[in-house]
Amino acid sequence: MGIAKVIKDLDLSRAKEILFSKYKYTQGKPGRPPNNPVGMILGMVLMLAKDYSTRDIEAFLKRDKFWRRLLGFKKKEPDHTSFSDFLSRIGEMTFAEVFGILLQQLLDMGVIQSDIVAVDSTIVLATRNDTDARWTKIRNREYFGYKIHIICCVNNELPLALTVTPANQSDCTQFNTLYKGLPYTPRSVLGDAAYDTADIRDTVTSGGFGKPYIKMNLRGNKRLKPYYSKE
Repeated sequence: MGIAKVIKDLDLSRAKEILFSKYKYTQGKPGRPPNNPVGMILGMVLMLAKDYSTRDIEAFLKRDKFWRRLLGFKKKEPDHTSFSDFLSRIGEMTFAEVFGILLQQLLDMGVIQSDIVAVDSTIVLATRNDTDARWTKIRNREYFGYKIHIICCVNNELPLALTVTPANQSDCTQFNTLYKGLPYTPRSVLGDAAYDTADIRDTVTSGGFGKPYIKMNLRGNKRLKPYYSKE
C-alpha cells in the first residue's frame, strides 16, 4: 500500500484536536493562521519515510502539487525552518502522543506487519535562537538543531518508534529507548556502524529471538569481529 493511500485512509480527527490545542489562533479572528499542524506532522512522517532533510521536504512539496494538497497546504508549502518551529511549539510529549495514535491505526490497518526493522537518525535544523538545539558534525559538515532517532519497518519504511534529542546526542544512546518502544519484537535489526556496541547487540539478542545486522565499527586500528553473517 502506497504512503499516499495510507494517509488518505487515516482517521485524523483526534490528532487534529490535540495539535490545534497548541495554537492560540482561531479561524475567522485576526492573526496569521499557522501551517496546518496535521499536515506538518504527516510531512515529518513522510520526511522520515523518504529519508529527507527539512530542506528536501520543502523542495519536494514546492514542486509536488498533489502532496501539498494531500497534506492540507492549500496556498503555500512550509519552509524548512517551519518544521523545527513546529516541534518546539507542540513539544516532544505531544509529538509522541499523536505519533502513537497514527501508529496504532497503521497496525490495525495491517500496513505495518514486518518483523525486520532498521534504525537510524536524521537531522532537523533549528534557528540560531533556539536554546534547546545543539551543534553536531556529520561527514565534515556542521548542523545546528535536533536529531530524530527512528526505528522503521523495512517493508514500507514507516517509522515505528522515535525519540527527539539535541543534535549532539549520539545515535547509540537512543537505541534501547527506541527498541523498548516497538509495538512488537522484531526478528532482525539493521543498523550502521553507529550502533555497533555490545549493549545494543545484547538488547537485540536477549531472549534468543532477535538478530542484529549491524555494520562493523573500526575503533582506531583494531578490527572487531563482525556480528552478522555473510548473508
